[in-house]
Amino acid sequence: MDEPDDRPVVPFAALDDDARRALLRLPASDAGGEGACGPADVRAALVFEDAALGHRYGTITITNAGAEPCSLRGYPGLGARGAYGHRFTPEVQQLPFTEGFQHGDEGAVATDLRVPAGGAAQVRIEWSGALGGAESEPLGDLVLQLHADQPPLRVEDAEREAADIGAFTSLRVGQFSLR
Repeated sequence: MDEPDDRPVVPFAALDDDARRALLRLPASDAGGEGACGPADVRAALVFEDAALGHRYGTITITNAGAEPCSLRGYPGLGARGAYGHRFTPEVQQLPFTEGFQHGDEGAVATDLRVPAGGAAQVRIEWSGALGGAESEPLGDLVLQLHADQPPLRVEDAEREAADIGAFTSLRVGQFSLR
């Protein structure tokens, strides 16, 4: 059974940018640039949607909390760590999704989204394989990178909505799309 170490876990908010980047398993597909949404401009929250045959599905909503519109492009980066502070090493894939969590073709990838102030975008997420359970370290932080030149932000509610994401769970994340 995984158990916490004797050392205290540094809260995500206290991690520096390099420590946050070290949690990523796959970086975002786009470098960003002028007008790009940044981690200080948005909030990200996960909602569990469905489960079938060992697969779990959810939607991460990215809300622009800034005063100006900002842009997102391509796929986000993704990573995780456990509640005891250990970096999870899931297999992560960027894969287009269509409505109903169907895997789409590369033509489904959004090229440039403009998210208005107060508006929202979303990404679909699927997890399967080595799901976490009672004898494994629970999920502490799911992190989402908006653009490859930025540190990731913490996805709110992931530890509750996706509690069965474990250290070796397979994750598939879709392209940014408008909500």
